[in-house]
Amino acid sequence: MPEDCLKLIYLRHSFSKNRHFFSLYVDAVRELDFVVVNPARKGQSQLEVNLQTVFTQTLDDVEGLAELFADWRVASQHYVGELSDALKQIEARLREYKEKNKQATLVVLQSGKTTEELQLSGLTSLLNEFPVLRLSVLDGDNDFPSLDWIRHACRRSVESHYRAC
Repeated sequence: MPEDCLKLIYLRHSFSKNRHFFSLYVDAVRELDFVVVNPARKGQSQLEVNLQTVFTQTLDDVEGLAELFADWRVASQHYVGELSDALKQIEARLREYKEKNKQATLVVLQSGKTTEELQLSGLTSLLNEFPVLRLSVLDGDNDFPSLDWIRHACRRSVESHYRAC
């Protein structure tokens, strides 16, 4: 099958206790979405890290990344207090993609949770709308530091996507 026939969506999920970090790399449109679950900020205004800045800094710091992601952009970044709200954001993005793009698309999932667990939690598009290829979770993916964990998770996400490519 020619390379242009199959598009990829790379969904990466890392978590530590009740903190979650999702990144969604949409290959067909070269866009990246971040969704952060931080229950410590539930009901308060989020102390939001500018993930576009972290993404750009990571590209500058790691050899080979700037070239790989030269035409990519951070389309959105969401900060929520509940996992269910994060899954709604991702589900909406997957459905939006499916409506606009009729090309064959494979979701590459890297998460400590199974596809079925994510589907039952609210990501109904997984398995129903897209074939899913699971990647194993890397050592240290779910070891978030106590402070500045969002920046750490973002950086790990970008580096992990680079290794997967």
